[in-house]
Amino acid sequence: MASSALEFSINNDLHLIQLISIDGTGRMRLQYEGTIYNIHVMPEKVAKYYELIPNKPKPDVSKTLRSPMPGLVKSVSCSVGDLVSEGQEVCVIEAMKMQNSLTVSTSGKIKAINCKSGDTVDDEQILIQLE
Repeated sequence: MASSALEFSINNDLHLIQLISIDGTGRMRLQYEGTIYNIHVMPEKVAKYYELIPNKPKPDVSKTLRSPMPGLVKSVSCSVGDLVSEGQEVCVIEAMKMQNSLTVSTSGKIKAINCKSGDTVDDEQILIQLE
């Protein structure tokens, strides 16, 4: 299939989207400003079913710190009850002879610490929880 282009204007700014490919199921590859996007366009009947299906609420993971990889806990630099700030280092994990500093993604109070120095942890294991 030859590439097609769509030119459109938003607030008098001209934009160009290139259609790279499309299949019979509505899946398309588009390029916009150098970035390729994969999208899926659904028939109207299918889209109506999606309106009827309730969305599962996504769990709030901002209050948990998980291990990004299996490794050895080298240090824990906080205690239960401590107030921590976004970006603050709270734990160091060693994996493949590299030390990885783990930081909290949000400010809060330490609710639980599920590891200690010397522990071996698994990938995605919850290490620290915030209130």
